[in-house]
Amino acid sequence: MLTKEMLPTLPATPGVYFFKDERKKLLYVGKAKSLRKRVMSYTYESKKRPRRIRELIKRTEWVEYDLCGSELEALIVESRLIKEYQPSFNRAQKRFRRFRFIKIDACMAFPRVSVVSEIHGDDARYFGPFHSFDAAESAVGVIHKLFPIRVCEGPLVPNAQTRPCFEFHLERCHAPCADRISPEEYARMLEDVERFLRGENEIFLKRLIEKRDAASRVLEFEKAAHIQRQIKQIQYVLDRHRFCVNSVDHNDVAVIGVPGPGGQTVLLIRYGRLEAHERLVGSTKQRRSKLQRRVRQIYSMDTPPEGCTPFDVDAMNIISSWLYQHRDEQSIVHFHQDIEQFTDAILLTAERIRLLS
Repeated sequence: MLTKEMLPTLPATPGVYFFKDERKKLLYVGKAKSLRKRVMSYTYESKKRPRRIRELIKRTEWVEYDLCGSELEALIVESRLIKEYQPSFNRAQKRFRRFRFIKIDACMAFPRVSVVSEIHGDDARYFGPFHSFDAAESAVGVIHKLFPIRVCEGPLVPNAQTRPCFEFHLERCHAPCADRISPEEYARMLEDVERFLRGENEIFLKRLIEKRDAASRVLEFEKAAHIQRQIKQIQYVLDRHRFCVNSVDHNDVAVIGVPGPGGQTVLLIRYGRLEAHERLVGSTKQRRSKLQRRVRQIYSMDTPPEGCTPFDVDAMNIISSWLYQHRDEQSIVHFHQDIEQFTDAILLTAERIRLLS
């Protein structure tokens, strides 16, 4: 039976703990923001505990733990271990959830934008995960309203003799089937779609606002109202999904949190995967040197890891959910190929958060 006397000296830091029976068979995996507080709570007498927890305490003879760099890392490790070992006393997280992704098939001439439920090891670009089919479909619907991307299925061979479909006359498609748009122009439009899905929309929104204001000045109020609806749709999607991991294999961000007892934590995400936790401690020069060295090590990888396992997708969802739940406690900095600029942006953002906290 679990007692205070059998507990190891537990630190008050994030981590994952393991309850095992007398044969050291794994019974339960849990995570904690403070290992000491969480594990010690099982030794306090309480008549309100569920029957399952009382049985777990009764059968536990060994307690072990692994330290993690942050609460987020503990969440990811806990989920992975539960799915891998299927401990008998864990109920949640034993199965992989099915998420939806937005796919841009770069292998296809004049690619479409569609919703899929699996990631394949191809040259397509995947964005997500979205928690439901409806959420992903909603984002695709907004994309089709903002960008005249083709909706027809199957391979496409441009032919000037082809009659454009009704979507062309409604200005919802540039009719690549009828050779009304070049592959280069279509590719540039897809780049705007990808920026939209990654949340890089400041320039795009500014351009729309300028068009709206110009239409209002020449009294084209119907056109201005249409553009304003587009602006609202963009802002709605951005607000709903700005904490998604976004591009599965090209999502490169740093997440900077508020200062804590052990310093200020920076989470480094590369290709949609949580790669490192860094604590900003020491002098300004020491912080910059250490952070730049770590950033260079992680973000110098030119190609994403091959394939995407269910564990990767599960971790992406945990990261997205955690970022959303802690959205008021941190800021996100996107990586744009320059290591030094990225490092400086992280440090400037961290200092701003520190002064405001």
